[in-house]
Amino acid sequence: MIVSLSSAKSDAEQEEAKRCFHEVIASYPDVTIRGFKPADQSVAVLFEMENLAVGKIVPDIEGKDAQNADLKLSNYRGKVVLLIFLGRLVPFLPSFFTHPEGSPHAFGS
Repeated sequence: MIVSLSSAKSDAEQEEAKRCFHEVIASYPDVTIRGFKPADQSVAVLFEMENLAVGKIVPDIEGKDAQNADLKLSNYRGKVVLLIFLGRLVPFLPSFFTHPEGSPHAFGS
């Protein structure tokens, strides 16, 4: 069963998707397809569904901003924030976007 996160609109569909991802994690922990483990990908998608959805409180992130000053995401609670994660885990982005350490980075004020 293929589940598209953008099309799973109802609570029942969201719960069914979560159940499917839990089943993949439990039933196929060691299966690898083209270098990727579906169980590992399911863990990541579940985390996103349960923690990074619109209206959820985001986990706190600490890093450096563009001026190399300390940055803590919770300091911006209640404000609109755009997060862009760059680094080695996002290989399809042009190299000029990539921060060498792959850490959170803030631009602007």
